[in-house]
Amino acid sequence: MSKLAELAQKADEILKLPEQVEHLQALALKLEEEVKRQAALVVLYESQVTALRNKLHAYCVLMGDLNEQPPGCVRDRLLRLERKLKMDHIDVPKDSWILDQATEDSRD
Repeated sequence: MSKLAELAQKADEILKLPEQVEHLQALALKLEEEVKRQAALVVLYESQVTALRNKLHAYCVLMGDLNEQPPGCVRDRLLRLERKLKMDHIDVPKDSWILDQATEDSRD
């Protein structure tokens, strides 16, 4: 009898295999979709990082150039930088060093 019970149990397990395969295939499809979504996010984040890196480089070049400019020119360039940052939707606080520097330079 135990032999018969073992065979019945194995038969039940074999009958459940197609359902398990379908379930695993559905999980694989969901996983594939999630991988594609994550890959798209990586591409988006990489482009954002590149854009920020380019802005940082431009900023560093500008700041390097400022060290070699006369004070009036520095003020003008700082104000242009402030306008550019605002156009790029980067908030410049009222107590920003950019405004402080521009004010100090305008007194010179």
